[in-house]
Amino acid sequence: MSRAAATIARIPSRPRAGRGEGRAAARRQLDLLAHALGWTSVEYERHRGHCDAAYAPGAKPEAAPQFEARLLAWSRTALERRPEPIESARLSALAELAQVARDSASTDAALQRALELLQRSVRFENATFFLYDRAQESLVPRATCGTHVDLIPEVQFDLGQGLSSWVARARRPVLLSELRGDEESESPGLRPGSFLSVPLVVAQDLVGVLNVGHARPGAFTEADRDLLSAAGAILASTLSRQVAFDEARRRSVTDELTGLANRAHFLARVAEEIEKAKRYGYPFALVVVDPALNQAHGREYGDSCLVALAEVLRSTVRKSDLVARLAPGDAFALLLPHQARESANHAAERVRHAVDAHAFPRRRRLAVAIGVASYPADADGAEALLACATRGLEGTPGA
Repeated sequence: MSRAAATIARIPSRPRAGRGEGRAAARRQLDLLAHALGWTSVEYERHRGHCDAAYAPGAKPEAAPQFEARLLAWSRTALERRPEPIESARLSALAELAQVARDSASTDAALQRALELLQRSVRFENATFFLYDRAQESLVPRATCGTHVDLIPEVQFDLGQGLSSWVARARRPVLLSELRGDEESESPGLRPGSFLSVPLVVAQDLVGVLNVGHARPGAFTEADRDLLSAAGAILASTLSRQVAFDEARRRSVTDELTGLANRAHFLARVAEEIEKAKRYGYPFALVVVDPALNQAHGREYGDSCLVALAEVLRSTVRKSDLVARLAPGDAFALLLPHQARESANHAAERVRHAVDAHAFPRRRRLAVAIGVASYPADADGAEALLACATRGLEGTPGA
C-alpha cells in the first residue's frame, strides 16, 4: 500500500453528526489530506477556512454535506495518485515566476516581484532574498518583504553571519517549524516561530538564499519547502545571467580597490555635468587629491592607505558629490555640482583638514596635494578640466 493510501485509509468515511463534532472530524481529515496531497500553507489555510464556514452557526444546511463531498473527492485523488489538479496552480505560479525573472529590468525588481508571487502560495509574513557577493564572499540582502528575517545572526559561518550562510554553504534547505517565536524573544518581531530557508543554486554555483518566516510555529509545510526550492532553482538559472551582467557593469564603472567610481565613469559624469551646466547656466568644480605614499612601506601598505583615504573622502563630501579614484595612479577626484571656485576651495580645505586629522594604517599621517578647477572659468571639457585641476597640484604640499 502506498503512503498516500495508508494515510487516507485512516480517514473515516464521514464526519460524525453535530456541527462541533463534524467540524473537528473534518479538520482532522484536512490535516491528513494536507500531508497526503502536499498542500502548501496557503492551500491548507484556504481549505480550512471553507471547512470552518461550512460548519459555522448559521451556515446553510447543504454547506456541510457539500464540504464532505469535497473531502471525499480529495481522498479519491490521493488514493488514485492523480495530483494534477492540486499541483497545476503551483506549476502556473512557477511559470509566472520564470517569466517575471526573464522580463524584469533589474535583479532587485525581479526578486521583489518574486516575493509578491510566492506569497500567493506560501503563507509567510517576512522574507529576505540574499544574493552571493563573490568579491566579498558573503551574502548581501537585496529584497525584503515585511522585516528582514534570519536565524542566529550572531553566529559567523563561512559566508557571513546567520543561518542563511550555513544554508548557502551546505546548499540544503532548512525547515524549522517549532521555534519559540516572538513571545519569548528579547527582540519582538525579529524571531519567527517558523523559519524556512532555501538556497538558489545553478550548476553547483551559488546565486543566493531565500529566507521566509512566520510568527506562528508550524506555519510552513513540506510542500512549502518543495515549492520554494523549485522557485529557487528557477530564479537561480535566470538571475545568474542578470547577476553576471550586473557585476560586469559594476566593474566597468568601479575601482576594484576602493569601490569608488573609476576614471572612465568619472569623466563621463563630468561630461554630463557640462551639458547640464550649459543648459541651466550654473557652475561646478573638480577637486583632485593626490596622496604622498611612502613606497618604502610596500604596495600592500600603500593600498591600505588608499582604501582609508577613500573612506575619508566619502565621509567629507556631500551626498550629491561624486568621488572617484584616478587609477592607475594614486590620485582621487571629486565632482562638486553647483559649486563655484570659492566654495570649491572651501570644500578642498575641508578635505585637507579631514585628512590631516585622520590616523591612517600604522597610525601614520598622510600628506596630500590638492588641486581645484572650475567650470566654465578654467576649461570647458571634461579632460581639460581634470588636467587643469591636476596642474593645480604643482607647488601644493605633498610627499
